[in-house]
Amino acid sequence: RYVLVRASQAIWIQNCSLVDASNTTDAWWVGIRIEDGSTHNWFHHNLIGAVGYSTADDDIGGVFNIGNWQDGTDGSHHNLIEDNTIFRGGHHVMEIASSFNIIRNNHFYNDNWMTCERTVTSGFCGNRLIGIYGPTANVLRNVIEGNHFSGTGLPADNETSAAISMRANHTIIRRNVFHHADGPGIAAEAYETADMNPSHARIYNNVFYRNGYNVTPDLADWLGTGITIGNHSSSASVTDIAIRNNIFHENRGGAVIFYSVDESTHLVSDNWEQMGDPGLIDLSGENDPTDPDIFDFHLDNDSPCVDAGGFLTSTIGGGEGTLITVADAAYF
Repeated sequence: RYVLVRASQAIWIQNCSLVDASNTTDAWWVGIRIEDGSTHNWFHHNLIGAVGYSTADDDIGGVFNIGNWQDGTDGSHHNLIEDNTIFRGGHHVMEIASSFNIIRNNHFYNDNWMTCERTVTSGFCGNRLIGIYGPTANVLRNVIEGNHFSGTGLPADNETSAAISMRANHTIIRRNVFHHADGPGIAAEAYETADMNPSHARIYNNVFYRNGYNVTPDLADWLGTGITIGNHSSSASVTDIAIRNNIFHENRGGAVIFYSVDESTHLVSDNWEQMGDPGLIDLSGENDPTDPDIFDFHLDNDSPCVDAGGFLTSTIGGGEGTLITVADAAYF
């Protein structure tokens, strides 16, 4: 591994270059692991990447794990990961399997970089960026904010890959940019058990641009959206996801799609849902996932999205000191 933080607190890893693991094909490699109750650790201003590999029908390894999704008691909470470039992992770039972590102002990408047997991509594969997995009681209230997600690739073992695969409760995803993912920008989906459920998420003030233009032919629209909310044979009921004040532009399958989920139990409001030009400053040129500055996703002064959002919540009573009661505190 590059770094193993085990049963440790207040470790700082900063200004490092941790890249190009040897990636031999006889183990599940992970570049950085924070585990066994490690809390209040800080990774910032690092370059971290290139861990993992593909086989004929599988993708193996990852760059950065926080917690252990196979251990529902791992208390590796309250870690701060910010201002890094984190890139190119076999199965994932980052896996979050604990609570109260903040992932802020990083650049993520996982384009087609591993050799594989996919002829449609000239023998190279990529994969997802962030996976948020684990038992509901142990994986909740993580914050993903201010990050730049600039591309995912075609996996060796699946039809497509999302930028974020979210299967945990009460996640906040705000003020990020998602563009050129092979699949959805965010796939908020329940899979194996009722204990992996993306309910109660708050997704707001993000930009989703040109996601879902994958090379696999004839894929369903729900595999190429800005956001997909889905349930795949799980006993969980996926409910109470709020999607507000986001800009969706030129995503192949549309802005938001619900797949085997009751749409009426969710809130989708005050978004720019592919209604023409949203007035982003510069979308010219071809995407380069390694360059987070190739496009400018700020709004022009005359953008129709300026001052077009809605209030996230409202007060429902008087306050005193630092305490005030609001209708929905899950945004904070």
